[in-house]
Amino acid sequence: QQLGEVSEQLLVEQGFSNSSLSAARQAQLQALFSAVTPADMRDKGGLRLLIMHFPEGANALMLPNGTMILSDELVALAKSDDALAAVMLHEMGHYRYRHSLQMLVRSSLMTLSMMLVVGDVDGIGDTLLQSAVFANEMRFSRGMENEADEFAIAEMKQQGRSLQAMVQIFAALKDEHPDDDGLTMPDWLSTHPNMEARLERIRAASGG
Repeated sequence: QQLGEVSEQLLVEQGFSNSSLSAARQAQLQALFSAVTPADMRDKGGLRLLIMHFPEGANALMLPNGTMILSDELVALAKSDDALAAVMLHEMGHYRYRHSLQMLVRSSLMTLSMMLVVGDVDGIGDTLLQSAVFANEMRFSRGMENEADEFAIAEMKQQGRSLQAMVQIFAALKDEHPDDDGLTMPDWLSTHPNMEARLERIRAASGG
């Protein structure tokens, strides 16, 4: 929870701002978010949608505390609710499998080990937060991205949603930022590498 709150504060400091979408449109997105959320994740609570303007353009990300952040720019790229649902489900996949916490452990392990060896345990909490938020190692691995994609694909099929819509939004993200494999975020927020390979996998799952 603390990591999610600190990350959200940092995003604002980095230039993220309140959404410029109309109240009616934001209400529609909140309703879609509720409808898309799998029943078992909805019952546990903790998930919420925050719509913001991103200084770097179209993107979405899931904070460790279950806050999903969706950009106005990504909403504009989506040609259907199913396209937005695909993005939401992908991010929920990261939350389901606790990928950000896994990366936290990975990026902090060496530093924490050294602190324990030398006996400096007072700063462990701060070190965890700083490592998780700022380290380049927070980039999700290919395996984590694949796992989140597979979760989204399975949920899209179960909900009767179009995988072609998933292809559309991912391809649009790739075209939006051709020099950055689909997204132009700082390294510590760049959670979507290998876009072309992922598109091929989604097309195969859709039979297209």
